[in-house]
Amino acid sequence: FKKFYSGLPSGNITQKLLNKYSIGISTVLLERKIFKRLSFNKKYNIIGDFDLFIKLSTKFKIGSIDKPLTFYRIHKSNFSNKRVDIHYNELKNWINVNEKKLLKNKFKLGNVKIFLIKLKIKSVFKSFKKYLTK
Repeated sequence: FKKFYSGLPSGNITQKLLNKYSIGISTVLLERKIFKRLSFNKKYNIIGDFDLFIKLSTKFKIGSIDKPLTFYRIHKSNFSNKRVDIHYNELKNWINVNEKKLLKNKFKLGNVKIFLIKLKIKSVFKSFKKYLTK
């Protein structure tokens, strides 16, 4: 297997997550008391983990182990790949809700906004492809 990412961030990692989100949800361990304070936002079907871990990273230092704990297969049938439109809308909403607070705390959202643009382009191409195959 090809190593996907090395040099995992630890400590105060909010900006690093905003620059490149690299947390595999299946590898996360949380104390129950933390999860009771902050949990997944039920309105997000695709970016719920991103939203939760950004919030956690603004309140807690994060530790990481640079060892493979799981394997994750990325394929065309992944929900986030199939429903780019939902992914785009959720991320756009997330930016609208969180941007002011994050900017106030001196975090930069440039890479998140670039990713949003990439999702929009991917969504347009998927729509165009469906149109051509009809």
